[in-house]
Amino acid sequence: LPVFFEKSDDRYERIVLQTKVNNYGKVYYIFIEESLRTSDAVVDFTNSFLVKLMVGFIVVSGIVVFILINRTTRSLRTLSDVATKISEGDYSVRYNGKITDDEVGVLASNLNFMANTIAENVNDLKNYNFLLKEDNSRMTEYENMRKRVLTNVTHELKTPLAIISSQIE
Repeated sequence: LPVFFEKSDDRYERIVLQTKVNNYGKVYYIFIEESLRTSDAVVDFTNSFLVKLMVGFIVVSGIVVFILINRTTRSLRTLSDVATKISEGDYSVRYNGKITDDEVGVLASNLNFMANTIAENVNDLKNYNFLLKEDNSRMTEYENMRKRVLTNVTHELKTPLAIISSQIE
């Protein structure tokens, strides 16, 4: 005998099972009918629970992703600010955040090393520039002394030569 679904007037389905059983010469007819109303309620509850669970999971994972991205980009924004100040000529600025073992930490360490190297080189160049200015002023002073000596010697030689020349004439 068949198993079939029926839809009643109250919009709920039911399952009906009809069978015939022979038991030691006696025939029994079994008719089982079960409403699916409770299972529909369970399915509806499960569906609404899963939807709420999915929305909650999406919200929580969105917040976690936002926090992780903000933490990572915060150190990158700080590194960008440090690099901008270094490019503007302020070599005293350094990255003071936590230097980790990941790529951002390596970049921060290299940026600090670069700033130290540039600051040392600029300081050396200032020292060399100071020494060159001193040498230049000394050379200018020597050149002026040479010109005065040459002028004096020329003057001292011109006077006797002029006298001798006038005597000869």
